[in-house]
Order: sequence, then C-alpha cells, then structure tokens
Amino acid sequence: MIDKSLLIAAEGLKGGQVQELVFSLPPEALDLVSEKELTFGPVTIHGTAQVEEDILLIDAKVQLDVKLLCSFCAEGFSLPITLPHVKCQEALSGLEYGHFDLGEFVRQTILLELPLYPLCGGKTCLHRKKVEKYLKKDAAEEHFHPFAGL
Repeated sequence: MIDKSLLIAAEGLKGGQVQELVFSLPPEALDLVSEKELTFGPVTIHGTAQVEEDILLIDAKVQLDVKLLCSFCAEGFSLPITLPHVKCQEALSGLEYGHFDLGEFVRQTILLELPLYPLCGGKTCLHRKKVEKYLKKDAAEEHFHPFAGL
C-alpha cells in the first residue's frame, strides 16, 4: 500500500499557494517491491504543487538507484535513475475527495523508466566480447547483402 503522506490536498492550494514537495522514502512506501533480479533504493522527491484555474500542477524531480541484472550476461549492476522534470496536470473535478495520490503517479513514472532489456554497459553489455564467440552466427546474414551493390 502506498504511503498516505504522499496525498496532496488540492483544495488547500487554491488562491495561488504553492506546496513544497520534499520526500525521502523507502521503496516500500511506493509499493516498489524488490525481487532477486530487481532491487530499488530509497526514492527522493523534490518539487512543487499548486492550483491554477482549477487544475492541480505538479513539477518534481525524482531520484533513485535500482540494482538490476544484465539481460545479456546476468551480472548485477546499479542504474541511477534521475527524472528531472516529472510533470502532472490533474483537473480538480477529477480528484477523489479533493486529494491527489502523488505516490501512485511517481510509482508509475519510475516503472516506465525501467529498461525492458537492461544492459550493464548502458547500450551494450560490458562482457559481450567474452561471450560473443559462443553466440551462433546466422548463415543467411553472412552471405546475403541486399544493398551491397548500392
């Protein structure tokens, strides 16, 4: 269950008030469950929330470290995730009981930033050269080059 301290009372921000958002939370507060191949570090959130013309505006910076397994070599590595401009606009009429759940929004944003195929070197695996000799080469790829004459 997501931490209730991340609920923003939007009704209290009418009239131009700005709420500072400063949180340092364990991953469990955002329902980020660590598993064998995926471990989340503490999450820091810095930003502001305000209401303009019956719309809640949120602008925040989110940071955390995630420990993943490389999808190529299965070695563990740390991936720092920094989201400098997490923005959200929500109509006050769409808020349940006048509260916005920042935790659920940040959780979904973090999960969308996780790589589908994590690689320990960023764009390629650091150990690819060692393993490449064991990979099967495609015979069709070696002989057929349709654009070779161009």
